[in-house]
Amino acid sequence: MSKMGAFNLEIEEYVNYMINHGNTFDGILANVQDLFKLSDADSEQVVWDLWKESGANDKDYKYEAYGPDNYEDDAEALASAGFGTDEDYGGDIETF
Repeated sequence: MSKMGAFNLEIEEYVNYMINHGNTFDGILANVQDLFKLSDADSEQVVWDLWKESGANDKDYKYEAYGPDNYEDDAEALASAGFGTDEDYGGDIETF
């Protein structure tokens, strides 16, 4: 088995163990990010896939994958914090 295959198997075994012991999705996600040093998007995708596959059900949790729709919210937040582009602030045309 390759090193990457072994790494993926280790993550899968860990997540399944945590699910079987009643841990929440968010708790498992935080642990996977910390222990395995995965990016937010990668860890969410891995944990979510295993969560669904296991049949775990957390009716209060709704998964939203990173995608173009979610980036708009980030752009709005950055613009309101002073990190936007000219377009975010109404263009670069000055009126007198």
